[in-house]
Amino acid sequence: MKRLISATLFLALFFLVGCNLKKTAPDNLGNENSKNLSPVACTAEAKLCSDGSAVGRSGPNCEFAPCPGEEANKETLTLKIYFGNSSLNPNVEDCSQVYPRERIVPAASSTPQLALQELFKGPTGIEKSQGYFSFFSEETKSILKGLKIEDNIAYVNLKDIRHIIPNASTSCGSAEFLAELETTLKQFPIIKKVVFALDGKPAAFYEWLQIGCPAENNLCAEARFNF
Repeated sequence: MKRLISATLFLALFFLVGCNLKKTAPDNLGNENSKNLSPVACTAEAKLCSDGSAVGRSGPNCEFAPCPGEEANKETLTLKIYFGNSSLNPNVEDCSQVYPRERIVPAASSTPQLALQELFKGPTGIEKSQGYFSFFSEETKSILKGLKIEDNIAYVNLKDIRHIIPNASTSCGSAEFLAELETTLKQFPIIKKVVFALDGKPAAFYEWLQIGCPAENNLCAEARFNF
């Protein structure tokens, strides 16, 4: 009889302990109870938007918040544009030396065109404080008239910008100017060579930069700029 009572008490105690353990057992996430989950702490990173502002990570998945004017669910891509930098290249010892800066832009079919449009806006205020400089600025943001890529050659048609950035015609200025443009475009594997024109006239562009019309720029032929 005593053995029966002892066995009954042992079973009751085992049942009570088992129930208590079940209530406090950790879930698959390693937490004692899903109601007691702590808020997710996102890393303190920042994404630079095309307008110069920055956004951080937020939400349960720690995703970057959308940039101003950007839909939350809109696909984006990261591309590079290139500027000179007086801190990284003191005294501008190499006029053609340029350095990459990233831009987050809405995904589009013509990525090289997006890259040029971002380049033509020039460095942001923060970038200028870090030594970045360029011939391009707010005044030149709309100078692109057209872009065509054919047989790995990018044909870039610009508005006549000679009155906006006259210093690009110096020997060092033209090297810097072309380096920013060509390096930005040649990040895309489809582009191996770049030819420019002002209002559809390549001769106007290359004579402005005191380069002339050699075979390297298709002898300044205008036929390719009929687009």
